[in-house]
This record gives sequence, C-alpha cells and structure tokens, in this order.
Amino acid sequence: MIADQGIASKLFDPGVNSSYTGSIRSLQQIAGVEADGILGPNTANAINALDPKATLDQFKLAELQRYREIEAKHPEWAKNFKGWEARVLR
Repeated sequence: MIADQGIASKLFDPGVNSSYTGSIRSLQQIAGVEADGILGPNTANAINALDPKATLDQFKLAELQRYREIEAKHPEWAKNFKGWEARVLR
C-alpha cells in the first residue's frame, strides 16, 4: 500500500503507543485527503504521490503534537513523553 518503507514503519510505530486510527488521520491530513482514519487506496495513493522525506518530517511533527495532546489530557503519563519523543525522532 504505502510505497516508502520509512513512512510505513513510522505509521506502524506510533500506532502501538496510541492508535493506528490517529496515526492514519495524521498522514491523511498531510496528504490532503479526508481524515477518516482508514488506510484505503485513496489515502495510499495520495501519500505515495508526496515527497517521502518531507512527508516523513511532517508526520514526525504531527505525531509529537499528538503525544503532547495525550500528555495534556493525562498528566500522569508525562513521564513517558521523553521516551515517546525519542521513538518518534529515531
């Protein structure tokens, strides 16, 4: 589905910590398609048409923002943020 392995791997990774639906929505917003959380052919085609490096950079920023939002809603999880951040940036 997603041609670039770096993007595919980064899509999988945050899904383990938070939600695949949220990760897919982040990529859909970057690709300019409806952010419904479903990785179908329209989403895959839109992502594959983008520059992989720029898309990956934008996706990392979007995932960091999602983790900040999670942390804001659940301050008791703040101790996990540094690990989440390191995982995203790797």
